[in-house]
Amino acid sequence: IAAEWSLTKGFFFSCKEDKSAVSVTLVYVPTAPCRKVTCRRSKGVLLFGDKDSQYPSAILTKSVLALYDEVQWQFFFATVFLFLAAQVLCVDIDGMYSKDDEVYKYQDPNMMLKYSGPVYLYRASFSWGPHRAFCMRSNFIKQANGSYYRTLEYLAPRRKSTKAKGYVMRSFNWTLKLMPVANGHSQPLIRPEQEPNGQSSKGYYWEHLLPNGWVYPVLFANHKCLIIGSYSHKGMSFCTMWVTSESIEHPLRYCNYILLASCGNPIYNAYYYDNHVRNICKFS
Repeated sequence: IAAEWSLTKGFFFSCKEDKSAVSVTLVYVPTAPCRKVTCRRSKGVLLFGDKDSQYPSAILTKSVLALYDEVQWQFFFATVFLFLAAQVLCVDIDGMYSKDDEVYKYQDPNMMLKYSGPVYLYRASFSWGPHRAFCMRSNFIKQANGSYYRTLEYLAPRRKSTKAKGYVMRSFNWTLKLMPVANGHSQPLIRPEQEPNGQSSKGYYWEHLLPNGWVYPVLFANHKCLIIGSYSHKGMSFCTMWVTSESIEHPLRYCNYILLASCGNPIYNAYYYDNHVRNICKFS
């Protein structure tokens, strides 16, 4: 006995065999993805699912017996019945639960990347600290071929020279090509590429400022704030929060909440510390 169905999200067929009959059960599992499932006998064992995997107990079941001596007709009617039952039940629950990929709608970085004014690094996870950079901001240059060209400007301490002791505050201004990757089926990313503007030849680079190399996952984004961070099962993620010049004095409450609830704490108040405590944000 073998059968195969393609079902909508959350519906599976379970198979059970006893001495006189085969019970084919429609199983509803709301957290399961859509997939094609099979019902077949292998070495005397009746199996169902993908690669013989088993699924949780039925939340909602409808069973039909297919007797061995009448399998051609009864199994045919069982197939039709279960297929129709699945279609009816799918219609009934359509829209009852959120879709697995709905969260990605709130992570599209395009709205922030195309902002025409300055964008500031407002807050960051505690490991950022003032030893990395001060007064970080980004200005819009242009949009071309699906990418955004923006500056990355900041101040950072550098040694006066190889022989001299002490440090001096140096200003940096990079040009970055930012490519958003947002397909609606996975966490959106920003892939930056450095454009030549003369500074890289002097031995200074910007990529050491942030972790993850050349890929920056987006945890939340709208037209006023952008939070860079990833999902982590091992603890809080390292995050940075960027806000527009229009929102810099009164950042939105939900942006701060997402940062505090989802990212590594304590949070470093980069913008406040640089502008109101050290008061050093003066670019040459």
